Amino acid sequence: MQTKEPEITIDLGYRLYQLRGQQAWSMKELASRAGISRTTLSNLERNKGQTPTLATLRRIADAFGISVETMTRQEPFVLGRKKEHVSTTL
Repeated sequence: MQTKEPEITIDLGYRLYQLRGQQAWSMKELASRAGISRTTLSNLERNKGQTPTLATLRRIADAFGISVETMTRQEPFVLGRKKEHVSTTL
C-alpha cells in the first residue's frame, strides 16, 4: 500500500497581513494599490472564500513590488499540525 505524502501549504492570509503590516498600509490602501476590493482582500487575509486567481495574486504582488513567488514564499506547514505564528510588532 502506498503512503500518501503530507499536503504542504502556506498561510497566504497571514503572509499578506505580514507584508501589509511591513508597509504600514491599511486594507483599503493595499486594495486600492492592487485594484481589488477591500472585501476580497479581507477574505484573502482571513483565508475565507475562494482560492485567489493568479491575476489577483499578481495584482497584490505588484502592489508590493515583488513577484508572486516571493510573496508566497514562506516556511510551509503540514496541514493537520498546529501552526505557530510568531508575534510581531507592526
